[in-house]
Amino acid sequence: MIDRLPLKVLIVEDTLSDYQLIQAELRRAEFDLDHIRVDTETDYRAMLDLNTWDVILCDYRLPGFDGIAALTIRNERQPDTPFILVSGQMGEDVAVEAMLAGADDYLLKDRLSRLGLATRRAVERARDRLDKKRAEARVEELRRALLTTVHHEFRTPVTYLVGYATILQDNSLTEDVRRQALSGLKKGSDRVLSLIDKILEMANILYSEAAGLFERHRESFTDWIGVVRVIVDRYEASYQAKGLTLTFHIEDRLLPVLVYPPHLIMVINNLVDNAIKFTDRGTIGVRVMEHNQGVLIQVHDTGIGIDADQLSQVFLEFSQIDRPQREQQGPGLGLAIAYGLVNIHGGQMSVESKPGDGSIFQFWLPYLIQTEGV
Repeated sequence: MIDRLPLKVLIVEDTLSDYQLIQAELRRAEFDLDHIRVDTETDYRAMLDLNTWDVILCDYRLPGFDGIAALTIRNERQPDTPFILVSGQMGEDVAVEAMLAGADDYLLKDRLSRLGLATRRAVERARDRLDKKRAEARVEELRRALLTTVHHEFRTPVTYLVGYATILQDNSLTEDVRRQALSGLKKGSDRVLSLIDKILEMANILYSEAAGLFERHRESFTDWIGVVRVIVDRYEASYQAKGLTLTFHIEDRLLPVLVYPPHLIMVINNLVDNAIKFTDRGTIGVRVMEHNQGVLIQVHDTGIGIDADQLSQVFLEFSQIDRPQREQQGPGLGLAIAYGLVNIHGGQMSVESKPGDGSIFQFWLPYLIQTEGV
């Protein structure tokens, strides 16, 4: 049986019996109909202005105007809405004219058995076109954001690299100054590498490579102590340099979750890195606990917090909160990467925060027993 498809259809037809036949054919094709019939140009224009439609089914001969005129109006007002011309008689020249003008299909009223299939195909093609437009718009938006971010984020460390390299060309430098310049080169290089890694990982998520890695290499996981060791090894110098305390609490006897371990570590790393970046004093804590037939991982801090009107933006690509005040916050990809990876793992991520009260970033992963059928 064909899946029942909700269909919002505008039927332009002046003959009641033909209108009833069209309804019957659409219902026979397993459509869940929401429809309106009009038979004048005035009412037709009004319905196009009032609603958007999944499809327009239009008779060719109508009082005061015809199907080609109706198609022209559709092109002006709802160009993405599929338009199927239906007629009792239609010459080949009219059919060609209609298709050239943008009609999706044409049918004769004595052959309405094809109406259901033609409608379904027209609607599916229109939805595919709309999805493609949205995807292209999203790619263009990301491309522009990436160019802006790359220009800004790479300029600062590259400027430092050039500056320190110039200094090191001076043969009269003292050993202390030389060590400082080499340290500056190392820091600048690390930042550039980090930027490149984040941009490449975001590209992997956007183009499904990360999902493929998860599908091929996912495994049962319970080694939360091992994750803690990785985090401490990576961030010990960073949080100690700011005088922060890093705490951990892991509940006992947690059941396995299904993960690709490098992605899990990347998610927690990005959350801890974000917490260190925006916390100047106090504590950063990581908690791992059972919750709702899965594991809940929380990273909480005593940092600056986030305004309520900015919470909805924190997981967007290239989102940067309080950019003028936090110049070194990075390209705005860490949280977006974490959010994308958690989604790939079948989990959910959220944030709670108030200005001055710190933030809690948390994500939930289902137990393996919940995903064995996936």
